[in-house]
Amino acid sequence: GDEFLRVERIKLFNGVKVAWMVDYVPAHIYPPEDFKRDFAGSALDLFANHPRTGLSYSEADMSPVGLDAKLANKLGVAKGAPALFIDELLFNANGGIIEGGHAWLLPEHFRFRLRRRMSI
Repeated sequence: GDEFLRVERIKLFNGVKVAWMVDYVPAHIYPPEDFKRDFAGSALDLFANHPRTGLSYSEADMSPVGLDAKLANKLGVAKGAPALFIDELLFNANGGIIEGGHAWLLPEHFRFRLRRRMSI
């Protein structure tokens, strides 16, 4: 099977825990030693700023969840606290998956806006 680098982290905003994120980076897309050297907190930014990855677009599913005890503890909130769960895949122009990730965001710290295209 393919070798992956698993990257786990807590996102902070003004010193407050706002998200728990996990990314899975294929070694053949971004070698682990290069990723560890270049990573500055955002896998999406890293892929977007390095043409060799071929990042073209991402697709993400978002759903509300109640945090289990383990995730709640990581984020310093009560078990069952609400979070927005994001399951995301990054793709190259040929539709090949170049990275996958999960995020649990505390909703009081985020606002999402959707733009819907109308057919022409």
